Amino acid sequence: MPDNEVPRVLRLTFEFTVPRGLRVNIRNTRRMAAVKALVAAVEALGAREFPWAQSMTVRHEWSYAWHDETEVRELPPSRENGKFAALGQKDIHLDEEDGPWTLAQLQRLDAKALRAVASDVAFGRTTVEDDPEVNALIATYSDDEG
Repeated sequence: MPDNEVPRVLRLTFEFTVPRGLRVNIRNTRRMAAVKALVAAVEALGAREFPWAQSMTVRHEWSYAWHDETEVRELPPSRENGKFAALGQKDIHLDEEDGPWTLAQLQRLDAKALRAVASDVAFGRTTVEDDPEVNALIATYSDDEG
């Protein structure tokens, strides 16, 4: 399937939280006016800033969150979760010393590992040698959705 036939969605989520203990009765009409104004503002900005979009979906939810807890926990690095570069070259069985990734090292990696290294380079978790071929390879895999 060509890239331009793959469905693409930009999803942004905003939550407005009323602080606990705030003694105010938020009337339905005032809340709906706020929703209408926010939707109109996002629609106007969306059309200007993301002109490729054909439509916009609006989800409006009003709830009492008696318990709402979200926790993100980091799992140990592994070959499967793409945290290669953060481990260093020795940890993925490359004999060279740790340091900037070389073209020879990168050429021994599969596509999944190259995407992981490109991600780590983008987030500053590792470096690559300053070489046009290395930079081109990393750029290719940083754009790859895999």
